[in-house]
Amino acid sequence: MESFEVRKRALFECLTEAEKCLQGTNLDQTKQDANDVGIDEPDSRACRKISKLRGKESIFAKPDRPITKCLKPRQQPDFQRNPHKWTRYSLADADISDRTNSAAAFAFLREIETLKNAKNDPETSNEGDKIVFNKTVRSRLAAEATDPNSDAEKPEMKGSKVVMPEYVVGQKPSRPKKCRSSTDDREKSQAVKLDHLFDE
Repeated sequence: MESFEVRKRALFECLTEAEKCLQGTNLDQTKQDANDVGIDEPDSRACRKISKLRGKESIFAKPDRPITKCLKPRQQPDFQRNPHKWTRYSLADADISDRTNSAAAFAFLREIETLKNAKNDPETSNEGDKIVFNKTVRSRLAAEATDPNSDAEKPEMKGSKVVMPEYVVGQKPSRPKKCRSSTDDREKSQAVKLDHLFDE
């Protein structure tokens, strides 16, 4: 503790010696007036310019009326202007309490749980119903385009080069027409059966 006191005394002695050295220089702050602190006197030219503008009209327009008169008045809401167009509903006769709210929430949760269980249990689902998906027109067209038996010319690789088929501008490529059988055969071929999914 004594060493701290000694160091503190030595520090303050150094400060008093430094203050004595600064007296008479620009850094001396003992004789500064309170009026001199950071306040410069205004320039006389600026005062003359300001005095010329006194009493003249400002370039900033002031409204003639108070601001509350200048603003548009608030419009009345439609339900107040036309009450015959609106229906007022009240929940005064409804039974709203924590008990009824919680009962409704639990009933809703039970209903969701039963729906999830019905989806997950294969026993409860209808096994007699067969799920049938029909192929769409797009998938049929894609299957015809990728048919390996088609006579259309395709790009060929010859060595390291790709030889493209001949193409005539404005001419549509000819596609061979397929003979279509009756609609019953077509529907049977388009139907995708998923019976194998039910076998376990």
